[in-house]
Amino acid sequence: MSLLDARGLRYEVGGQAIVRDVSLAVARGEVVGLVGPNGSGKTTVLRSVFRALRPTGGAVWLAGEDLFSLPPKQVARRMSVVAQDSPMEFDFTVREVVTMGRFAHEGGGAQDAEACQRALDLVGLTELADRSVLTLSGGERQRALIARALAQNGELVVLDEPTNHLDIGYQHELMRLLTGLGMTAVAALHDLNLAAGYCDRIYVLRAGLVVAAGTPEQVLTEDLVEQVFGVRPHLVAHPASGRPQLLFPSKENP
Repeated sequence: MSLLDARGLRYEVGGQAIVRDVSLAVARGEVVGLVGPNGSGKTTVLRSVFRALRPTGGAVWLAGEDLFSLPPKQVARRMSVVAQDSPMEFDFTVREVVTMGRFAHEGGGAQDAEACQRALDLVGLTELADRSVLTLSGGERQRALIARALAQNGELVVLDEPTNHLDIGYQHELMRLLTGLGMTAVAALHDLNLAAGYCDRIYVLRAGLVVAAGTPEQVLTEDLVEQVFGVRPHLVAHPASGRPQLLFPSKENP
């Protein structure tokens, strides 16, 4: 049984379908990527998965239970979210922001402090723990949000463009973190090479539909990338991992 199972998701605005008949499954310990051009429906699918939107059709199950029938606090204990737009406008410290991830838990005290410290260590923010989030760079704020999700310690992490604002080193560090900890995660990603390098499986969306699903090798073909994104890459195997990597046209080689 998949930990997350979404079937036939549909979401309409003003009678227009933004997402149409989207189904996806995430097994325990699996990192699944959603890729597609802007406006393809990635964020709408994820917002339906973490209940920020209620789909107008279809259903979502978490470990076999109807997600929308579960109490909010139970969902918060089992699923953590790093949303695309998470403004931080109050003068909280980094540690206070990370501690918010423990709100739904009832451990308190040392247990919460230990979970938060571990999360800060994992994202490399321990030295900034007592700084105001208002003084952080965009990348540092993003890492604070990721630490908050890790401190939540849920069964599933949902991430919408988690590498936004992160420099190249932290992009790879985050993806190594997701895979290295054996976490179960579903993430919308813009960078096809990050998805190819770290995801177990990938769903490709276009115009609100899933047009391909499978392993990076099965999905990220030259023909499909050209069909969906409008640019034809040159496909090579990564020299270390053997995973597909996409080289795109350059000025000298259009």
